[in-house]
Amino acid sequence: MIMKKFQKTIPALMLVLGVASVGFGGCQASSNNQQQPSGIDQTPLDRRIGTLQSLGTVSTNSQGTDILTMDDGSTVLLKSLAIHLDDPKYLGKRVEVSGILTYSTDKTQVMEVQSIDVLENTTAATQQLSATPTWRDYVNENLGFRVKYRDDFMSNENGPTITFTRPLSQQALAAMMAMTQQSSGSQQMVQSHVINITVTPRAAGKSIAKDFLNLNNDNTSTLLAAGITKSKIGLDGIDAYKQVDPQSHDLVSFSFDDGNNFYKISYQGGDDSQNLEDQTVFYDFLGSFKLSNGSMSSTQESGTSVSSDVTPTTPDPTPSPVVTPPTPSPVSSPVPAPSPTPAATQVVDPTPAPVPTPAPTTTPTPTPAPTTTDSGTQETMAGYSAFTSSGYKFSLQYPKSWYYGQTTATDSDVVRRYDFGKDPVDTTPGNVNLDIVSGSIPAGETKTLNGKTIIQTGTGATDIYYYKGANGRVYRVSGPSSMQSSLLNMITTIQEQ
Repeated sequence: MIMKKFQKTIPALMLVLGVASVGFGGCQASSNNQQQPSGIDQTPLDRRIGTLQSLGTVSTNSQGTDILTMDDGSTVLLKSLAIHLDDPKYLGKRVEVSGILTYSTDKTQVMEVQSIDVLENTTAATQQLSATPTWRDYVNENLGFRVKYRDDFMSNENGPTITFTRPLSQQALAAMMAMTQQSSGSQQMVQSHVINITVTPRAAGKSIAKDFLNLNNDNTSTLLAAGITKSKIGLDGIDAYKQVDPQSHDLVSFSFDDGNNFYKISYQGGDDSQNLEDQTVFYDFLGSFKLSNGSMSSTQESGTSVSSDVTPTTPDPTPSPVVTPPTPSPVSSPVPAPSPTPAATQVVDPTPAPVPTPAPTTTPTPTPAPTTTDSGTQETMAGYSAFTSSGYKFSLQYPKSWYYGQTTATDSDVVRRYDFGKDPVDTTPGNVNLDIVSGSIPAGETKTLNGKTIIQTGTGATDIYYYKGANGRVYRVSGPSSMQSSLLNMITTIQEQ
């Protein structure tokens, strides 16, 4: 009886076990089906290669703690919860980062870095950016000009427009990025500075003022109302119209014509730490400009000789220092041995006491002169520093304690002006001017100092000295009569390269 009951329950038990087995298997299969896609729908990682720079302690609104600069100058903000990006083994190094790329509200790329590798090899572009820049010739016979440009600016020809571009350095980009983030992205970020030369054919009967600059005339009042001033540029003192963008003082242009074409040379910078350097490069670039058909200066004297080359290679035949008035005391410092060239004397401005004006008939007492090296450069006098213009290819010496800077001159004959003074010239205008001028040298008292013919003009409290270089370029140094010895040292140590 019992056996019969047990036999009856066996099929039911088997049925229950079968159902349970199917259910468990189904659950297991379902679980397997749920786990199987793991990894398939992961967000793909972006990869970038560049040089890593920290943004320091600047608040970045959680957008990034570091910046990666690629070879083309573009940048990506970096942040990471898993990796210490400010580790010295990464900073300043060329790295490859991988992570998830997003965009901030101002459309700046931001990467959450998940992996980073230091790359040992650098590219040619990185090596070129780190190398010391040199000045090179650019000649375009089709557009009718030649110019000097610095080779850390990349040149590009696009028909009638020639562009020279320099990407911002890593330090300038990092500082600019931090500044942009502090201002909540409201500031426009510039990643490169650009010099443009555009040449436009001039149709018959067209004028630069009316048809190129859209002015009714070129009267002074009209120009001032349009924010335009007249200026002289280039090796030949070309008459040009200078215009500064009122919305951005980092955009400046110079326009002129040669009778056949309208030319416009412009510079576009930015509000960054590299802008001042590149502005100086631009004005040196502008100063080396030369039309292939010669000078277009309306004030050029017919008797003024101008070299046909942008950079004269013949140094001044007697680049020696200057005359010594009878009274100043020499600075105590080692004096280089005399060179085989005729000896001259040196003067150090005995600041603050004024220096007596030497009588024209006084014969200076010969003392060892700064020697000239085999390369044609002068050794710097004691108490003086060397000032060099790469664009205009000349140098001179000035008192070591002075400051200098490039400024704008209102005089129509000034091609380029540099201010010198005992205070920073960006806050206090210098009281000594070094000018490159066009036209002829005015009449005055002629002095021969250390082989150079110097013309002195000016009366009263101001002394003005002129010197004409071997290539026909005219230099002018002017300042207070109390600094006469320093002015003479400056004008007579001019050396053309």
